[in-house]
Amino acid sequence: MQTRIVGKFIVCVLIFWVVGCVIIPVSIRKHLNRWFFEVHAPAQTGIATLRRLQNFWALRSESKLKLMTYCRDLARENAFLKLKILEQKEQVHHCQQILRLNKLPSLEDFQYLIARVCKRHVDIWAQYLIINRGMSDGIQVGQGVICSQGIVGRIAEVYANSSAVELVSNPKFRLLVNFEDKKEPLLLQGTYNPPFSPKRAYLLNLKGSCTEPRKVVTTSLGQQFPANIFVGYLIKVTRKKDWIGKVQLGDYLMWLEEVSILIPVVPES
Repeated sequence: MQTRIVGKFIVCVLIFWVVGCVIIPVSIRKHLNRWFFEVHAPAQTGIATLRRLQNFWALRSESKLKLMTYCRDLARENAFLKLKILEQKEQVHHCQQILRLNKLPSLEDFQYLIARVCKRHVDIWAQYLIINRGMSDGIQVGQGVICSQGIVGRIAEVYANSSAVELVSNPKFRLLVNFEDKKEPLLLQGTYNPPFSPKRAYLLNLKGSCTEPRKVVTTSLGQQFPANIFVGYLIKVTRKKDWIGKVQLGDYLMWLEEVSILIPVVPES
């Protein structure tokens, strides 16, 4: 008897849910989806924090000699990076002086905002990341996302303190790219990728067959990414109605922990 009551209750809930999806306006459903995400956002960022805490205690369990070795190597790497930053600052300052003397516009088109990955959602139909930056940090829909190895994707949805990043391998992703040795713009489109397989995309408007592999990089035509950011390698070209190239994307899309968001710099009037 109790099993029948539970079964009827589940059926009624499903019926009301289906009817609600049909009757409720799309705008209200979007607000409900946003509210649902905002409620669960602290749990997602909390999981990322617990993961970092777990790594901290895992290091605490190591021997003192091993920790001292880690600290020594880290100090050397930090010192090397500090020297590189100082050299870069001097070069940037020198370039800015030359631009001011010649009354030319600044070459600084983007600012970089670091964000940590809280959650990965990678399946055949949807491929995106959840990061711990949102409206409060000045993030907007459509801004590009990169990492030290190459392109990651673009901001698809923005919430109060988190955002969803649409990966370059997502079937909905489109981007103008070109070959490293040729500046003719090409259209890159994501495709359906199995969860644990290498990520791939397609080049749709090739003029003809070409030698592989060839390095594919970003172009500044769309004003979302700087030029010459790594995208992938062209590994195969086929012809059905048109020439289509298969692009092997970077393996870093599977294990990213941190990304950089490209925030356009508004030129001073």
